[in-house]
Amino acid sequence: GGDVAATVGIGHTRWATHGKPDDNNAHPQVDCRGELAVVHNGVIENYQELRDDLTRRGHTFTSQTDTEVLPHLIEEFRGQGCDLLQAVTKMTETVEGYYAMAVLSAQDENRLICARLDNPLIIGLGEGEYYLACDMSALVEHTRHMIILKNGDIADITLAGVKIYNHGQLVEREIS
Repeated sequence: GGDVAATVGIGHTRWATHGKPDDNNAHPQVDCRGELAVVHNGVIENYQELRDDLTRRGHTFTSQTDTEVLPHLIEEFRGQGCDLLQAVTKMTETVEGYYAMAVLSAQDENRLICARLDNPLIIGLGEGEYYLACDMSALVEHTRHMIILKNGDIADITLAGVKIYNHGQLVEREIS
């Protein structure tokens, strides 16, 4: 690729747990319209039943990954009138397994939602910028100020700052 004019982005170098390592199975995985993108570290244990249900509802899958059910679930909840944060929250209540994930939506500019369960996820705080990683060592060259998310946390990151929720409640997490 060449230079890209963007203010927010996600990427993930991963070990393929579902499907062979090829472009179709690479992250991010997207919804039917290509408007929601998700990167995910972990395993969605009930992905096959979710995939079958979403396929019956008219969703089209293009990969063999367990991750691909995530953007389609969010798309489904958005279609039921949920905003992005509500849709991601409902998705985390629907899936079984463990994850660290980041979600982008073309409809929500300059917004990144991330969630963790039984997999580490850290938000790095920079000068007017944020970083996201599963490992502190990936962040230290960019910032020394980090928020280590706790199990079940969902973070809503915008230009206005970071809001962290756990079971629907706004929570405070210390900056380490």
